[in-house]
Parts: sequence; C-alpha cells; structure tokens
Amino acid sequence: MDRSRLPKSPPYTAFLGNLPYDVTEDSIKEFFRGLNISAVHLPPEPSNPERLKGFGYAEFEDLDSLLSALSLNEESLGNRRIRVDVADRAQDKDGDDRSFGRDRNSDSDKTDTDWRARPAADSFDDCLPRRGDDSFGDKYRDRYDSD
Repeated sequence: MDRSRLPKSPPYTAFLGNLPYDVTEDSIKEFFRGLNISAVHLPPEPSNPERLKGFGYAEFEDLDSLLSALSLNEESLGNRRIRVDVADRAQDKDGDDRSFGRDRNSDSDKTDTDWRARPAADSFDDCLPRRGDDSFGDKYRDRYDSD
C-alpha cells in the first residue's frame, strides 16, 4: 500500500468498485462491520434511479478504519469481488466534507471546452482543398481534358 495516497485528515473515504447492483447502504455497513463508518454514498443511474451505478464511496471516521477497509480489497460482497481503494481527494478544501472522492471545482474538467467547435483557423485550413475549390480539380482535369 502506497501510504502517500492516504489522507492526512478527514474525510477518510474509500472508493468501492464492482458492487452488485442490488447492494444497499446496510449491506455496505455490514461488509465493513466493526469499522467506524460514518457515511455511504451509492450513486444511482441517471436514466433509472432505481438502479445503482455499480460503484460507491464509504467514509470512515478514522484512518485506522480506512486502512482496515483497504485490506478487504477483492473480498466478496454478494456475488462479486469488490474493489476497495483510497478515493481521490478533492482539491478544493472549502468544498463539502462529503465530497466522496469527487473534485467538484476542478479547473481541469474536460467538458469545459466546446469540443464540437470548428478547429482554429490556422490548424487545417491550408492542408486540404475545400469543396468547390477549383485549384485542386484543375490540376488533374487538364490531364484528361486535353482533346
């Protein structure tokens, strides 16, 4: 275990992957019985709120509980071997304490740009002829229209 990835202060949050779709908050608490678990977050599918996404987060009250939870990586819950890992810490210290590993105010969000916008004018304009541009067609038309 890479101890540099462990949080130095609360929240002590674990990422839970490969969860059964019928998992409940109570079954997560039972899986981690004996550990000081303070919160469980199981995000639902946006298109079907009755179905879970298959991953979640568990927040622990202390670092020792998080370390014990990490030792349960690849253990079975229901019919699946679940992944237990340290959740990524949010960069924004002023954010919600229950960020559950999500960086809510990240400046590196890939969706910030309009990826459907045309490329910059200097990137592709000079490399290919445009439809209706006669300079390309004329070069080859002379070869065949020489009668």
